[in-house]
Amino acid sequence: MTARVEKVFEVALPVARVWRAFAESAERSQWEADPFEIEARPGGRVRWELPGMACEGRVLEVVPERLLVHTEGSGPHAETRVRVAFEPVPHGTQVTLVHEGFAGPEAGALAAASTAAGWDLALADLFVWLERGVPARRFVRRWTDPGLEARQTRAGLEITSVAPGGFGEKCGLAAGDLLLAVGGAPVTSFRELWVLMKEHGPGAKLSAEFLRGRERLVGSASL
Repeated sequence: MTARVEKVFEVALPVARVWRAFAESAERSQWEADPFEIEARPGGRVRWELPGMACEGRVLEVVPERLLVHTEGSGPHAETRVRVAFEPVPHGTQVTLVHEGFAGPEAGALAAASTAAGWDLALADLFVWLERGVPARRFVRRWTDPGLEARQTRAGLEITSVAPGGFGEKCGLAAGDLLLAVGGAPVTSFRELWVLMKEHGPGAKLSAEFLRGRERLVGSASL
């Protein structure tokens, strides 16, 4: 089984302008990773860096101002595929972005949910860049690893595993717990956890509130 992320949105700009934001290295470096290198031709190289991580891939398909498909092949996201389609609409451009190939029913869903949260942040920076011409640089801020994995449920984030010696384990979290808050801030989604982990760097001491069955527990540790 595979999981996927899909984002459909409109931008009040011509297709040619929006296309450049995805297909040109200098443009994409302004709102996604910094640097982001992409050779918009079949077989072209893709490489991007974020604080603490790097990823490489290749361009699979290019139809100028219509379609751009490339892979990302690093770590748990090995050989995922990003497909971006551009369509002129009366008030600008409609973009359909599909990121897929997260293998496995459990791990794939976790990676897709986390990636969806990342795309929300990156696309918010894209809108700032296209509409105001200013790099917001929110997505590229360092992410501090909380040392846990979770799955999105209707009730919030349910812990599926914790890394030995990580923040989650030191707070007492275990598989099956429902995360309620980190550092006093409510957490119901991957996006909220993303924001918190970008706000606090290594060494910061934070609390974690969680439910284990019907019992409410609190632990604290340094990131």
